[in-house]
Amino acid sequence: MSMSNERPPDVIEIAVGSTNPTKIGAVEIAAERFLPNVTVLPADVESGVADQPWGDADTATGAETRARQAMQLHGSELGIGIESGLCEGPRDRLYAVSWAVVIDQKGRIGIGASERFPLPDEIAARLRSSDVELGNLIDDTLPNTAGRAKLVGAINVITGSRRDRMDILTNAVILALADLIEPWRTGYPAPDEIWSNRLTTKQWDAGHYNDQFAFIWQYGARVLDLLQPVSGERILDLGCGTGHLTADIAGTGATVIGIDHSADMIDAAKSSYPAIEFHQLDATDFQFDEPFDAIFSNAVLHWVRSPKVAIQRIHAALKPGGRFVAEFGGHGNVGAVVQALIAELERHGYTDAADRNPWFFPSIATYTALLEAHGLEPVMARLYDRPTLLDGGETGLASWLTMFGDSFLHDVPTDVRDTIVNNVAEQLRPSLFRDGNWYADYRRLQVVAHRV
Repeated sequence: MSMSNERPPDVIEIAVGSTNPTKIGAVEIAAERFLPNVTVLPADVESGVADQPWGDADTATGAETRARQAMQLHGSELGIGIESGLCEGPRDRLYAVSWAVVIDQKGRIGIGASERFPLPDEIAARLRSSDVELGNLIDDTLPNTAGRAKLVGAINVITGSRRDRMDILTNAVILALADLIEPWRTGYPAPDEIWSNRLTTKQWDAGHYNDQFAFIWQYGARVLDLLQPVSGERILDLGCGTGHLTADIAGTGATVIGIDHSADMIDAAKSSYPAIEFHQLDATDFQFDEPFDAIFSNAVLHWVRSPKVAIQRIHAALKPGGRFVAEFGGHGNVGAVVQALIAELERHGYTDAADRNPWFFPSIATYTALLEAHGLEPVMARLYDRPTLLDGGETGLASWLTMFGDSFLHDVPTDVRDTIVNNVAEQLRPSLFRDGNWYADYRRLQVVAHRV
């Protein structure tokens, strides 16, 4: 059985949290100054702030929200958000400014702002007393604008076409990219050196996984009912772990291959099931010469921080009409646990706690849109609550955090880590602990899709 493991060409995908052509153009111009082979993807997302933000903090927050949502929607290496707002400044004048935020799959953030420019007093007075948007107000108030402020930007009107919006937005994005990449420190590293985390680097202990977290593959037996494997079919188990579900599929008479990112998991699978073919490959970087009738995945895809790339690989590996069957963490999965852990880390001075989150927990709408965009037609999608008993009684939550929460806690000193874990447990005890056991607030997303 031949197999290849060639990566696609190194194209950096940048999702922009807007469908505005000026913003998209600004990102394209700025990105080309830093990175080769860039593809810019528009994303119609919300900023989470007012239509006309006030102050640098709110405006930058809107840009960051757009960047995060765009990157999540497309599964791109980078997300960029741009937001324009108003701020008070010298001589009691009101100024316009644009903020750009860029975020990568490791959670690193770069931020930049355009130059700010003062607005005419009559415009400022009306903005301070109403909720009207700047471009509309300029077109309605100043003479001879002919709708140009809304079309090409307030700065074009105010400077008499001597500057345009593309200029100032491009400068903001250049500064944000420079803040992230730091070319003054590193020069111009190759894309693989910058964006090296297409898949989480979580390290797995197969023995600990089998001993204390067997519920993961045991629950997966239910997903096999959706797969309905048939004797003679060729099936890929994507993220096979220690191989238990792979063996169940093989027991139906199907020819099955298991792949997993973890060498430790693959070694355990080969040891337990030597008659089955296993390979150490990850979800964003696999290719087989012979296509599959079906691809199955259980409790894996929420670890994949580039879902678009994984879906592209899945599509390429399926026969026409082949099916993709998966269950993984969906929107809101372990929401209470994550919220409590982030809050406790921040209380101990880890201000980047939210950026440490390693998981992709999509909604039905987000994930089915990704499937459809890449040639997989969803025929079933279900998001459901599945409170999950954690082994270990009183220590069940601590064990779960040790196994799955190391992205949050990896650099926290042992004594501080113990304090954080204990405090998180006490916060969650009223809602997640009962009858001597912990129950994690799992929400799972099930999908079945067919290759078009």
